[in-house]
Formats: sequence, structure tokens, C-alpha cells
Amino acid sequence: MSLFHLQIVTADGLFYDGDAERILLRSIGGDVCIMANHMNYVTALGKGTCRVTDGEGSVRSAECSGGMLSVQNNEVRIVASTFGWSE
Repeated sequence: MSLFHLQIVTADGLFYDGDAERILLRSIGGDVCIMANHMNYVTALGKGTCRVTDGEGSVRSAECSGGMLSVQNNEVRIVASTFGWSE
């Protein structure tokens, strides 16, 4: 499976910085799934569960609310108001 670089940050710090296979999260317009080579895209985030499939196929879930999602040149950045892994 193809991978992309994913970075997730909040005001509290860096939550994730590495390769990912896909990310599924809630934007203000509904659920969005980002995979490798996605077109360039920017959207505001809504409130909901974020699921990250990392480069090794493991899935992690987090609660996320507010912020921005940016996809540019196979790099995805999430700057979230709140983000916390569900462990």
C-alpha cells in the first residue's frame, strides 16, 4: 500500500509525525478519508473520531475537535484544537 507523510499537532504539542496509509476524520462538511496521492485539499475540522492507519497497518483512534486539515504534495498536516489518542 502507498504511504504519505502525516503530522498531527495541537497547542499542547506533536501527537504524530510519520508515515500513514490512510486517515479518516470528520470535517465540517462530513467524513473525509485521505490516502496517498490525494489531491491538494484544505478543510476545517469538525468534532468526531479520527482513525489513523500507520505505515505498518496498525489503526489508532483519537477524539478530535476543531482545527484544520491540509493536504499538499502527499503531505498531510492536521492542526487540531483538541486531539487525544484513545488508549
